[in-house]
Amino acid sequence: MSVYHVVDQAKFKIINSKRNLVKLENLQKCSKFEIQKLNFFGYKAQMSVTCDGLNKIVTLETGRLNNVIVAASTLNIGTEVSSSNAGYKKALIQKDYEQPNFQKRLAVTDTISKGEPLTTKNTKELSDVLKGENYKIKIEGSGFTLTKDITVLQDGNIGDIISISDGQERLATVYLENNKIKFKIIE
Repeated sequence: MSVYHVVDQAKFKIINSKRNLVKLENLQKCSKFEIQKLNFFGYKAQMSVTCDGLNKIVTLETGRLNNVIVAASTLNIGTEVSSSNAGYKKALIQKDYEQPNFQKRLAVTDTISKGEPLTTKNTKELSDVLKGENYKIKIEGSGFTLTKDITVLQDGNIGDIISISDGQERLATVYLENNKIKFKIIE
């Protein structure tokens, strides 16, 4: 039987032999406690403890401590995820946590509160280009370069042929060059 001393009275953590994080909240302000029995069921655990001489049954939350992307402020439905509204934080995650692909453009599908993790369940992948977005393209010819403003007329991904408008509806291939979205107008 191990004896643990509490440093932070409001919250403290134990790492068990499986490297899972066990988080205990407000354990009656114990100055020290002993764990007699620890039973895991799902993402919760129940333990029988002696807290400063008193026997108690405590239910606690378990999971793995990982870096996850969390909302830096409240994100409303449809908000695109960016470095200005989300960031990394160590958080307690459950077995069923699925991290979204942050290499893709993402938007939230539910309102997410500040500090809440982003998951595959509360985000969706967006197309590389979205209908209504505006871009500048360069058209190069023999001895000249022309810059045009275009508007994307349909969602698309790298490699797709989509409709765009430069005042006239045209088809263009979407491609990536130096990590920038580019368009090649199909004549």
